Amino acid sequence: MVVYLEVAIAENCLLDGLLVYLALRVAHCRVKAWRLLLSAGVGAAEAVLFPLFALPPLVAYLVKFLGGALLMMLAVPQKTPKKSALLAHAAFFLLTFALGGALTAVYSFFGVEYAEGNGYLVERAPVGLILGGAGV
Repeated sequence: MVVYLEVAIAENCLLDGLLVYLALRVAHCRVKAWRLLLSAGVGAAEAVLFPLFALPPLVAYLVKFLGGALLMMLAVPQKTPKKSALLAHAAFFLLTFALGGALTAVYSFFGVEYAEGNGYLVERAPVGLILGGAGV
C-alpha cells in the first residue's frame, strides 16, 4: 500500500480543522484563525506520526484521547469561560465519533475492505466525496 504524505497531511488537517471549528461554534467560543490553523496542523502531524509507533491498544487509545484534548486546548482562547471550554471539548469528541461513524458507513457502502490490525484499506474510497460530505 502506498501512502502519499501530502495527501494524508491535507486530509487530516482539513478534517481536524473542520471538527475543531464546528466544536468551537457549538460551544459559542470565539474562533481565532491562527489557533484553528495551529490546532489543525498539530492534529495532522499527530495523525501522520501516530501509525509509526507500535503502541499497546490501551496506550494508543490514551494517546489519541489526549491528542484530541490537546487540539482543543490549542484552539480554545485562554479567556474563554471554563463551561464553554468544556462544552467545546465535549462537542469535539462527539463530532469526531459522529464523523467516524459516518465514514464507516460510507466505507461500507462503497465496499472498502477492512484488514484486521490495519483498519480500513481506503485506497478505493472516494476521498473527495468523504471530504465534501464532511464539509457539508
